[in-house]
Amino acid sequence: MAATTLSTALDLHYAISHQPELKRSNLFPSPFRQRPTRRFTVYCNSSSSKYPPKPPQNLSELDRKNPSLSEQLKPLSTTTLSPAKTAPTLLKSKPKSTWVNPARPRRSVLNPQRQKRSYYSRNPQIKELRAFAEKLNDCESSESAFLAALQEVPNPPTRDDALLILNSLRHWQKAHLFLNWLKTQNLFPMETIFYNVTMKSLRFGRQFELIEELANEMIRDGIDLDNITYSTIITCAKRCFKFDKAVQWFERMYKTGLMPDEVTYSAVLDVYAKLGKVEEVLSLYERGRATGWKPDSITFSVLGKMFGEAGDYDGIRYVLQEMRSLGVQPNLVLYNTLLEAMGKAGKPGLARNLFEEMVESGLTPNEKTLTALVKIYGKARWARDALELWERMRTNRWPTDFILYNTLLNMCADLGLVEEAERLFDDMKQSDNCRPDSWSYTAMLNIYGSDGNVEKAMELFEELSTLGIQLNVMGCTCLIQCLGKAGRIDD
Repeated sequence: MAATTLSTALDLHYAISHQPELKRSNLFPSPFRQRPTRRFTVYCNSSSSKYPPKPPQNLSELDRKNPSLSEQLKPLSTTTLSPAKTAPTLLKSKPKSTWVNPARPRRSVLNPQRQKRSYYSRNPQIKELRAFAEKLNDCESSESAFLAALQEVPNPPTRDDALLILNSLRHWQKAHLFLNWLKTQNLFPMETIFYNVTMKSLRFGRQFELIEELANEMIRDGIDLDNITYSTIITCAKRCFKFDKAVQWFERMYKTGLMPDEVTYSAVLDVYAKLGKVEEVLSLYERGRATGWKPDSITFSVLGKMFGEAGDYDGIRYVLQEMRSLGVQPNLVLYNTLLEAMGKAGKPGLARNLFEEMVESGLTPNEKTLTALVKIYGKARWARDALELWERMRTNRWPTDFILYNTLLNMCADLGLVEEAERLFDDMKQSDNCRPDSWSYTAMLNIYGSDGNVEKAMELFEELSTLGIQLNVMGCTCLIQCLGKAGRIDD
């Protein structure tokens, strides 16, 4: 009996053990249905034959006959689970770009009460109003000419239009005339802002009497004086050297309960300092600090100058401690003031340390800084430090002027440094901006006279005569003394 070929397909199922951490489907939480199965086909041949076995079916065909679970669920997902429709975001208009100044920090909290934009910023007649304001600026400053020009106003000005015109006037006379004209027209009630704008223009012209007259008018008419009004009055009184008036208006302001701002505090402190009222300065400073006021560099400049003129080293040290405790970064003006104060207090070592601190902070000294430091070194007879400073000035190309050169020459004359003085004098001759003047030649004549070098003194005198420089009285005195010491009475 011939052997027959047996070929059949066997379905074998085997289970894969699941790890406890595997996730289950949300649709079929049953562990039985979660058990995956795999299907494969085994071909068996009982004996060899000349007829080869049939090739296996294509795997794709088997997959179509036996669909997987995902394929079985695909129709259900397309009919039941509809995809989320993402509606495209449509912009009604192109957003406007906002320019941010990188040099200024952005506010951390936005003010919810935004100040409303002024009316004239959207006024289509803004060009006409500005043209009319320019016409008022170009007319004569006399009252008759100005009132005649006001008759050509296009329309009776509103409140905002009047503010625009008043703020555009460049001369204090015209600003004062325009305010008086507004009061006669009775177009709208006068407010504090009209007086403040006019007072600032009058302050620029140093017209304190007119400012005080307007302030008394405001009090008489029941118009409130705000912080800006008092600050303008006090600062104008300070500029006009009416210190008693500044103190009087400040005391009036304090009685009304208004809190002075930084400008007002600094101005009144300066007034008290110039009046020599040190106790009042310290009392006002402590009173302002108790109310939460933070002093600025201008305030510390006033305090440093006051203590420096008094030669009070403890006061200067107090100013430095207050600056560091408040975190106030000194500027160049404050450093110059403190250096001058150190010089008047006779503290050259502290002045040198303060100068090095200024340079390390990144500030570049100017002519006033270097002149103050040279004067301090010369007064203390620190010749080596002064000459080292001069070398640093040349290396770093720090700015110089006539006063700085002449200060260095006078220091060399006082200390008898002839060679250093001649080198400085030659540098001045080669300079484009600081040519030797009469005081420079006087310093050199003093140096040669003290050294008894008559020949160089006469050569220098002939040189300045050739250049057409007129010698001052001090220079003539130095030359006469030099000739007298040499016994050249005839010369």
